[in-house]
Amino acid sequence: MTSLENYLNIFNSLIIRSESEVVEFKRAENSFDFDDLGKYFSALSNEANLRGLEFAWLIFGYEENSNLTLHDCISLDAIQKGHRIDEEIAQDLLKRGLIEGEAPNYTISLSVAKASKQLTGYTKVKGLERDKIKQMILQYIQNTGTDGAKRDAIMEYLEGTLPSRNTKEQNTQLVSNILKDMNSSNLISSDGKLWRAPK
Repeated sequence: MTSLENYLNIFNSLIIRSESEVVEFKRAENSFDFDDLGKYFSALSNEANLRGLEFAWLIFGYEENSNLTLHDCISLDAIQKGHRIDEEIAQDLLKRGLIEGEAPNYTISLSVAKASKQLTGYTKVKGLERDKIKQMILQYIQNTGTDGAKRDAIMEYLEGTLPSRNTKEQNTQLVSNILKDMNSSNLISSDGKLWRAPK
């Protein structure tokens, strides 16, 4: 059994038993006061000691009335950190509207980002929508006039608007695909090295 499976078994057994004198759940959406944290540690460890138990548990990021399982929370956390998860689990989360995207580049969904107050991070990870990137590229190329724009200059201009979760190579490929699409739609043209707006 892996350490992740071991922790999942422990946490799932705690959730089934619900809160008690030695098990406490806290949402801790933004942060948690250190004084309160010390008080909880002290109270929980005293209760565990009185009951002859080896452990007490203070679990952050979960609330009892949540319709998410702990496994859901761990999977969402993994996705948010850019880790891969089992595809069967990903498909379940997709169907339930908890994540977005395509394998292996999933992100938490907009509704999860809003509920967990992570809209800023969500927006950075997702980057601008494709149509908005096209508008930016077109504006930049039009601004260059007859000089045209090199791909590297376009990439530099778009820095900060592309999905932050993507690698540099993935974002380069994304922009290349958008440029090709714009070229085939006659929005821009290329002579091989420079991109220009149509005359």
